[in-house]
Amino acid sequence: MFKNLMNNLAVTVPIEASLLQSFLDPKIKELSDVTVAVTDGQLILSGTKKVGVSFFSKDVRFKLTVVPKEALGRKIVFSVVNVEPTDKEMFNAMFLNHDPYISYDARTLTLDLSTMGILQKVKVGNIKSLALEEGRIILIVGA
Repeated sequence: MFKNLMNNLAVTVPIEASLLQSFLDPKIKELSDVTVAVTDGQLILSGTKKVGVSFFSKDVRFKLTVVPKEALGRKIVFSVVNVEPTDKEMFNAMFLNHDPYISYDARTLTLDLSTMGILQKVKVGNIKSLALEEGRIILIVGA
């Protein structure tokens, strides 16, 4: 009976886009002015990347659009829908791999949220389900 009760326990954890932005901004050092937007079903990560060398460099705006694919433990796996201005695997992998927080491989982006402050308060359980609403991600964390 106790085991059945534990299987049914779950906590709803809303993660606002601004909280996710403050979590990701220091992790992606290649981008400045990082912004995160969450719309119905999509997460949009954008920022500015300096391209070129010394006096001949310019700022290029970067935009990554992803949709959730699955949850593994306290990680969310996203499918990459679109990358602007250029969608090259080599460039994507170069600045979207920041272990252990963010990893990119073969059109999938994985965010490890286990070190995020709001999820550290929930000591046990994994992400059971998630939904992307306007301006936030709703996680259901349970044992």
